[in-house]
Amino acid sequence: MTTSRYVKVIHQIIKTYPNLAAKFSHALSIERESIEWKMVLRNDLTGGERTAVAWCMALWADEVNPKFDPFKLSYSMDERLRRAVVRAVAIWLQVPEIVKWDSHDVPPSEHPKKRDGDR
Repeated sequence: MTTSRYVKVIHQIIKTYPNLAAKFSHALSIERESIEWKMVLRNDLTGGERTAVAWCMALWADEVNPKFDPFKLSYSMDERLRRAVVRAVAIWLQVPEIVKWDSHDVPPSEHPKKRDGDR
């Protein structure tokens, strides 16, 4: 079974916070490609987790809910979440140059050039 980009997007974001994946565990069905958002939102979410959920919801639905706008919640995004959201958007848009970055990598254009003799 091939995993859709929507499921990949959700996974990319929720793995940012260790407890968030657990909060999604009963609500996310990979086989049916469905999420019970009410189950997710019933959890006690930190500010960062709430913003992560808002991004997941916006990317999953392909629209922003004005009552749960990830842009308005962006003040609570730490660097891990910012990187995860950029990668998730890249997955959603199918931009391979960004998708292949590891969360600790720098963009290919910023990698130091190897010189002759370097390993």
